[in-house]
Amino acid sequence: MNTTTDHAELEVRLRALTQRTLSSPARYFHVAVLVLALIMCSLLGALLVTETDLPGRTQLAFSALLALGMGWVLYAGWVLTRRNTLLVHQQVVAGWMAVGGTGAFFICSAVAAWIATDALAMAAVGAAATLLGGAVWLLARSTHRLGELKALRRTMERT
Repeated sequence: MNTTTDHAELEVRLRALTQRTLSSPARYFHVAVLVLALIMCSLLGALLVTETDLPGRTQLAFSALLALGMGWVLYAGWVLTRRNTLLVHQQVVAGWMAVGGTGAFFICSAVAAWIATDALAMAAVGAAATLLGGAVWLLARSTHRLGELKALRRTMERT
């Protein structure tokens, strides 16, 4: 078994891995996210500007959705402007966004269930809890993977 490592070859392989461009399916997906988030933000912004008689809770909900949409616009724009693979960092950022969005959904649906106390509101709380659990799991998985990769990098830098 050969335990020696050709550092030059390893460096070339690692550089090639980290400098790959974003694949076409990933690029198309992020373009779709960007376009849909921009459409959502445009519609919500237009509603907030033109419909001044909306109740305060509705305006607050639309504003929160507009903030979430702008977050997705910024995320998709970040991915598309970098043009290279973001590896695990992309998954961690998306995980935090998912936890934030589903956490807000859970809080709002819990408040709605507390006020309304009907079956539909309770179903919304259950759906929000399920989505929040999935988002937390995905974030934990990607954060763990990022930690593994950073540890591997530190090990490789020492040798």
